[in-house]
Amino acid sequence: MLQFLLGFTLGNVVGMYLAQNYDGIGSPSVSQAGVQWWDLGSLQL
Repeated sequence: MLQFLLGFTLGNVVGMYLAQNYDGIGSPSVSQAGVQWWDLGSLQL
């Protein structure tokens, strides 16, 4: 559970960071992809 929360939090931070840098691509899709990537990474730990 703790790993999931850490992954979700990191995903949100990375997603917001990517959304700010790649605002032209589309913030929602980029941030959502960041959250999904970190969730998958946290599940593998």
